[in-house]
Amino acid sequence: MELKDLQEKLAIICDKLEIFDKDNTINLEKLVKWAKNNGF
Repeated sequence: MELKDLQEKLAIICDKLEIFDKDNTINLEKLVKWAKNNGF
């Protein structure tokens, strides 16, 4: 799998988890909240 493929899959996952900021970077605060709420 190429880096481009991994980046596309990561973008899909982050979009579904709604953890992107307005500039399409991963918001760590939202990621941590999601993880806590889901038992991780």
